[in-house]
Amino acid sequence: MHKAGIVKFGTISIWLPSLRFAGNGILLRLDQISLAKAMAFFTRRFGSALLAGGWTAQLSCVRQLGKLTKFIYPWMNRRKPYWVDQKADPCCNEDVSNENLEFLAAERQKLLVDQFTPTNFTAEANRPWLPMQTQRCGLIAIKLGIYPMWTKTGKKVDCTILQVPDNHALRYVPPSDLDRYLSLKDPRGYWLTNRHVPSWVNQRRWGLQVVGAMSADPVEFTAEWCGLFTSAGVPPKRKISRFLVSPDAALEPGTPITINHFRVGDYVDVTARTINRGFQGVIERWGMSGGPAAHGSTKFHRRIGSVAGSGRKILRGKRMHGVMGNRYRSSRGLQILRMNPRLNLIYLSGPTVGPVHSFCLLHDSWLINRWHKRNEDPPPNPTWFPSSLPSPPSSSPEEGLQDLFDEFADDIFHSSIHRFDEPSITFEENEGADD
Repeated sequence: MHKAGIVKFGTISIWLPSLRFAGNGILLRLDQISLAKAMAFFTRRFGSALLAGGWTAQLSCVRQLGKLTKFIYPWMNRRKPYWVDQKADPCCNEDVSNENLEFLAAERQKLLVDQFTPTNFTAEANRPWLPMQTQRCGLIAIKLGIYPMWTKTGKKVDCTILQVPDNHALRYVPPSDLDRYLSLKDPRGYWLTNRHVPSWVNQRRWGLQVVGAMSADPVEFTAEWCGLFTSAGVPPKRKISRFLVSPDAALEPGTPITINHFRVGDYVDVTARTINRGFQGVIERWGMSGGPAAHGSTKFHRRIGSVAGSGRKILRGKRMHGVMGNRYRSSRGLQILRMNPRLNLIYLSGPTVGPVHSFCLLHDSWLINRWHKRNEDPPPNPTWFPSSLPSPPSSSPEEGLQDLFDEFADDIFHSSIHRFDEPSITFEENEGADD
């Protein structure tokens, strides 16, 4: 496609009768030609060059830098969205004695106790479930590792243990305000791979629910980071994330989200960042066989081989060497087989992505068959609310030691899982048999 346009060299703009457009910008190839030679070439080629002044709008073009072609899109010149930093001020503890530091740490520890915020939780807070429309909020969990379990038929199941720290809802962005949401204004913030606006933004189906997990000492963070949790009335969190939530499942700021948000037998999806393997070759990254080990093979033992036809360009998506891992991936359709309300542990069937002690996002499964099954027996919407506020934890040392022995006594198992405190085999006496 050829159109007329104006090419700007610094403060000089040159009118070109014909230019080739590529994508969202003009394709300009200089191939190491200086500015003076380029102007002389354009003058000889087109007869005259029209120099424009300040009224000429600068065009975003594709420039040739050495041997690489750099695509300049209009959104590349925008300012990046502002992100609040978690790093604390190193000078915050100056002129403070050790006794005062211990006293302040003890006072802050009292505020970090996982208690429900003073919100009016009643039985009427549960809302009706809308089939194929309701999308609930998720949880932020920490991966602890793999633990084996057995079914009642003797089949071994490798389960992933996730611990759910104190999760609280921070804020909710309705679908009507997504255009004003800061991080969604810049395409680099959310859809960098395809540079297209997601369909759920245009359709106004879901909003964004911001959730924070793992309360921490306010001294460890900056004042800007601590200010994000002031409106919710919760301590500063180490991890915050966003979930797609339908308007009928939105949570008020400060609402606690416990593991009772899910039930034993529910199917969930786990999203986490995979293990970073670094730069790997095609054999390690894609499992290619490589070249022969001997018989005349020279420097071709672990190479990729042919990447394109003779004289052809390499197609987009070709499996090649590069950075392996460190990408967000989802494990879908994992069933909850066991829960521990005392320690906030969730046992999922199968492995999940990510290293041990990494954060992961836990939400209702998006698989269509699990969605239909969830409509038949819907979970609590928008979340599970306790009938009464819990009593403050006791600091008695005897009760603390008592919890060490019966911390797994309240575990909830799936009906197909064998409990370790039950006998694995039983024998019945036959009364009619001879001695």
